[in-house]
This record gives sequence, structure tokens and C-alpha cells, in this order.
Amino acid sequence: MLVYGLTHYSRWENGIPWITFTIWFFFCLMNWFVSRRIVESLNTHYQSRQNYKELKATQHMMGVMHAVQERQNISRELHDSLGHKLTALSINLDFAKRAANEATVETLSLCHQLSQEVLAEVREIVSTQRNDKTILKQALEAICELTPNLHCDLQLSKETEQLPQDYALCVLRFSQEMISNTLKHTQANHFTLHVNVTHVGEQLLLVAKAYHNQPETHLPKQGNGLAGLNERMAQFGGEFSQHLEQETLINTMTLPLNLEEKSHDKVPTS
Repeated sequence: MLVYGLTHYSRWENGIPWITFTIWFFFCLMNWFVSRRIVESLNTHYQSRQNYKELKATQHMMGVMHAVQERQNISRELHDSLGHKLTALSINLDFAKRAANEATVETLSLCHQLSQEVLAEVREIVSTQRNDKTILKQALEAICELTPNLHCDLQLSKETEQLPQDYALCVLRFSQEMISNTLKHTQANHFTLHVNVTHVGEQLLLVAKAYHNQPETHLPKQGNGLAGLNERMAQFGGEFSQHLEQETLINTMTLPLNLEEKSHDKVPTS
């Protein structure tokens, strides 16, 4: 429009260039308005798809965690009831075998061997059902795969494999919120998430840190998503914080761990 006005300056004494100039102005204004609405619509559609995929990933994780918890409950019952009874049976059979006469020693030996085999099978079942501890990492990797425009670097310590369901879900919600904010408010193409369990004095803490590769000069204003995240952290006695470190926005989630689960790693042996 500016170039047109300058090149037709000599013809401004009549009304034709002004009319054309006005028409072009409204045409460009309408084009800008329509383009802006299209871009906003595409962004909303993309965000809706992203939220739907994250919801599906969360539902999948919840379903898998529920199944894992049920398997652990079953393995615990096997350990507490069947395992101890089989151990007692094996001990009694071994004692009876040693005190038996020649006519019954062979039968008791066979029964003792069978009880040992059943005890070994129960021990193997309990160990197998309690070793599925990679659910959190699988869920985070599934969410990262749904964001092709953002390369995600996940670094989880080994201790996080044994997190209870509630704590793992907090980490998942935190990661979802950080990835969504990165996609909505920045042009970053790399996202990093660190999750580990640390000791601070006698307190055991779950710490998750998330940041992206776009430089930041000030802390962002907290919206509804971060407010909800703060509320979720408060329910577990934890906190969410943000700070700048060499123009890098560090988002930190800290939760105190109260693990009071009993250790049932093995079925007692005779």
C-alpha cells in the first residue's frame, strides 16, 4: 500500500487513486483479520488434539497402574497366605521324612519335593508380578511421542520405578502441563525432564525439573493450569516453583514421599 501510494503520488489530484488506496486498505485489513482467525482456529484444533492425546495417555497409564496394583495385591496375598503355609508344610514334611520308617520315607520324600517345587513356583510368580515397575517411564514416553514438534529428553532415576500410583500420576500431570505450556507459549524445539528421588536430611523427596531451550528473561504469569498444579502439589504437602537460571526457565515440582509399604520381595524358603 505504501509503495502504491508513492508511485501514484502524481495522480492524487483526482479521486481514483484514493478510492483504490481505500479499497486496498480494507482488503488488506479483512485479509489480516481472516488470516488471524484461521491461525487461531488451527492453534485451537492442534491444542485440542494434543489435550485429547494426553488424556488418552493418562487413561492408559491409569488403567495399566490399576492392573499392576491388582497384580501386586494378588502377589501379596499369595505371599502372606499360600507362601507361609507352603513353607510350614515343607518344614513339617522334612521333619516327618527324617522320623519316618523305611516304608513311608519314599512317599514323604516325594511329597517334600513336590512342596518345594510348588513353593518355588509361587516365589517366581510373586517376583514376576512385582517387577513391572516401568509404567511411569512408558507413559511419559508415550506423551512425548505425541509431540513430534518437540524433542523430549527424559531422565528418570532408578528409584522412580517404584513410585506409588498417586505420586506417579503427579509426575505425569506435571509433565503434561510443562509440555503444553512449552508448545503454547514458546518456539522451543527441545524439552528436558529430570525426575529423581533424593534424601534431604531424614526426609525423602520426589523432585521433578522441566525446562526448554528457548531463552527467557522473566517469569511467566501463572494461569489456570499452573494454579491447578499448585493445588495438586498442596494436596501431597509439596510445592511447585519457577526460577530463572542463565535465561533458562526451570520448573520444579517437589513432593515429600511417605512410603509405608511393606517389603514382600520374596516368599520365605524352608
